[in-house]
Amino acid sequence: MATEHFLRQASRMFRVITSYPDLTDPNYDRYVNYLNESGLVKGKDWDVQQIGDNWHREDHCWYFQSPEVQMQFKIYTGGNIV
Repeated sequence: MATEHFLRQASRMFRVITSYPDLTDPNYDRYVNYLNESGLVKGKDWDVQQIGDNWHREDHCWYFQSPEVQMQFKIYTGGNIV
């Protein structure tokens, strides 16, 4: 769950939406590992929040401090820039 600090700043953050057409996204852990291995710190450089209420898909909004990291993550995941 995204930290309160990140949610308060969300309008100034750079965001990527990832979606998976099932109950649980098997790529979620891989995405988190990618960010951690890139030297980024959760709660400081990035955060994530599950969004939507559709039982047949899992959507996440990923928040970033920089547009460069946002673009790299978008390319890595195939997600959509918001």
